[in-house]
Amino acid sequence: MWDKPRELTRYPAKGYEIVYWENNPLIRDTIIMVWKTEEYFNNFLLNQGKWQGKTWNAIGIAVYENYACAWFGEVPDPEGEAFVCGNTPKKQAMDTIKPAPLPVVKPVSKPKKARPPVNAIIKADSLSGTRPGLRPGKPPDSVAGIKVSSGIQRDSVTGIYYIIVMTSLPLDASEKLASTLRAGGYPGAKVLENDGKIRVSVFETTDKALVMAKLREVKKTYKDAWLLKK
Repeated sequence: MWDKPRELTRYPAKGYEIVYWENNPLIRDTIIMVWKTEEYFNNFLLNQGKWQGKTWNAIGIAVYENYACAWFGEVPDPEGEAFVCGNTPKKQAMDTIKPAPLPVVKPVSKPKKARPPVNAIIKADSLSGTRPGLRPGKPPDSVAGIKVSSGIQRDSVTGIYYIIVMTSLPLDASEKLASTLRAGGYPGAKVLENDGKIRVSVFETTDKALVMAKLREVKKTYKDAWLLKK
C-alpha cells in the first residue's frame, strides 16, 4: 500500500493513506470532522503518537461517490504545487530573454511661467472656499449613492450540525429509537427525513466547536456516530 503512489504517479517515496466511507452521499465538511474525532486519524494528521517525528511535505486528496481518500508523504512532490483535477496546473515560466535597455530620455526644459504682478490679489469664493473658476469638489469619502464600510462583512448563513447515531432503519423503528434515546439522556433525539434517507439524530446545533465536543462524548456510547451538516 505504501508504494501505491509510486505506481500511480511520479511520486518517488512512500505514501501513507487515510480513508473515509459512509453509505450515504458524502458531505465534505463531515470528512475532516470525523477524522479529527478519531484518535488514530487525528494523531496521523497532527503527527502525534506513532506518527510523531514525521513531517508531511506532500499530500494528495480525492473524493468520489461515498469515498474520501488522502495520501501523505515525507518527500516533497516533484509535481510542485497541488491543483484541482480538471484544471490546468500553473507553471512558472523561465524568462531567458534579457530585457532591452530603456532609451535615454533627455530632460526637456519647461518654459518659465510669467509671475503675476505683485499687486494682484486672488480672492477666495466666500461660499465654497475655493478659488474663482474652480468647481468645488466632494470630499473623497462621500461618493453619492454609495455607502462605504471599513469593516468586513461576515457570511451570516450558517449550517446546522446533527449528530447521527443510526441510519437506514424503517420509519417506525427510527421513531421508537428516538423515543428511547430521549428517555435515556438525549432530550434532543429526533428522526430526520431528508434526501430519501431516514436518520436518527441525538443532538443539533449551529456551533461547530460545541458539536465537535458533543460528538466525542456521544462516540463513547455510539462509536459509529457521525456529523451531518445541513
